[in-house]
Amino acid sequence: MRINVKMTEDFDQYAETLRKKYFGPTATAKEYRDSYVFAQAIDTFNAPIDVLDEYIHNKKKLNNQRMMTLRQNTYKKLEDISKTKDCSVASAFRAIIMYTVHTEDLENTENTPNVSISELELKITLLEKQLSDCQNTLSQIKRYLKK
Repeated sequence: MRINVKMTEDFDQYAETLRKKYFGPTATAKEYRDSYVFAQAIDTFNAPIDVLDEYIHNKKKLNNQRMMTLRQNTYKKLEDISKTKDCSVASAFRAIIMYTVHTEDLENTENTPNVSISELELKITLLEKQLSDCQNTLSQIKRYLKK
């Protein structure tokens, strides 16, 4: 899946930082492309999604625009987060990357379970939002039919 993301000027440094943390101090951009490194950060993100609020509403200037290729499951996770937080997929992408870079606890990312509690919480929140939207739509239809 390809997405177009506006980024801050320091996003290249974020890629470098994550590359070193995930793949070791000798990892190079030639070995691990930025999109792969960013996908790794998104796939291993397992914090409560409320921690992203600060980064989603960040006022940093977005100067650079890049096209990123992500795996479908990575995009799906981003899409679910964006729907839950009521923001764009690009905002969710930036928020996870910035949160991950600013969080020092990356040592345990390889030992994360396939389905984490935060992923389940995300799904529950998304379902609750979808149910609420469906109930609103249903009540609008009922009001229309009573006219």
